[in-house]
Amino acid sequence: MKEEKQNTEQSKGFSRREFLKDAGLVAGVASIGAVSLVSACSEKTTTVTQTDTRMSTSTALSTATVTTPVTTTIVPPPTVTVLATTPKSGYIKWDAEKCVSCSRCQQACSTIHEGGTAPNLSAIRWFESKWFDGWDGEVPAYPIFCQHCTAPSCYAVCPAKDKALCIDPKTGARYINKEFCIGCGICAMGCTLNPARVVMDPVQNKAIKCDLCRDRTHRQVAELTLTNPGSGYTSPPTVSITGGGGTGATGFARTTAAIASIAVIFGGYNYTSVPNVTINNGGAGRGATATATVTDGKVTAITLTNPGSGYDQHPTIGFSGGGGYGAVARATMGAGPITKLLVAWPGSGYTSNPTVTITGGGGSGATGTAKISTGQTCVDVCHRGALTFVSAQERI
Repeated sequence: MKEEKQNTEQSKGFSRREFLKDAGLVAGVASIGAVSLVSACSEKTTTVTQTDTRMSTSTALSTATVTTPVTTTIVPPPTVTVLATTPKSGYIKWDAEKCVSCSRCQQACSTIHEGGTAPNLSAIRWFESKWFDGWDGEVPAYPIFCQHCTAPSCYAVCPAKDKALCIDPKTGARYINKEFCIGCGICAMGCTLNPARVVMDPVQNKAIKCDLCRDRTHRQVAELTLTNPGSGYTSPPTVSITGGGGTGATGFARTTAAIASIAVIFGGYNYTSVPNVTINNGGAGRGATATATVTDGKVTAITLTNPGSGYDQHPTIGFSGGGGYGAVARATMGAGPITKLLVAWPGSGYTSNPTVTITGGGGSGATGTAKISTGQTCVDVCHRGALTFVSAQERI
């Protein structure tokens, strides 16, 4: 066991040092001077200055001899100076007040870019007191985005820069070209943010990083607009999205109406007087009131005295007082218009705006249109407006 542990430690020490040495990150105890880096992707010049090489000495004593001091070179993160001609990049801005930790952005990112819905395949990191363990959103968790730094350390330390890690000359996005990525992970180690905004695909052994959806060949349905609310809808209709060259987009409609009636499901027991009827709010609905009729100790009927308005879901009915218990009733929504169309899932591959068809729900006449996005996947799927794209021109 002792020999096995010693061999393992030697193997780890050798592989890491030789690995960094081969990547150009260790150069003995001498300081590394300024190096000029020219990006083949961006045609811009970046100057990297790496200094502050330090010495640490440890001395081990024995009864007979004193060991020779061991010298270790500690390589600090590079200091990156980017010239004014280096293109700036936009980035995704996150609003903590609007975010509900639903993780739709992370799911969409991994699905669109990597073909699988998994946290470790997403360029959007997830931060919480413990590692993310599900999509339920029940733990206080928050998305963390690559900032596309003006002085990108990940780019500076990449041993295959301008091939594997590049700067888009048009948008300035710092992105991974997986064809040339060698899976060394140095870009993740070189990221100065914590946690690092670059992750490694555990299966392909390639780096994963936000590219701000630079290709945008995977257009998505970003918005549904209601052009005619129709009438007579007693339940939400089916919203179909077809055409446009893409697949997978789905939507749903919200309808509002007054309460049409309240039916007694079970009369309960031992009512000696008429109980109060409580109509709890159904979504945005308000104002409905009703009275009960008691016969032989049971609630036998409910009369709607005010139908209210704006109900987009069936309200619950409660009873209080009257000396009895157990009565149950159910409300039925009346007919009303559609008030809003929402994108449930944006799909992908759309080359033009698809067609929206609204059917069912007991009503008629509603129409709507769809619009595909030209922005970022994560921004498209965020219903709360917690994510916005800050362009390079807006960046300070």
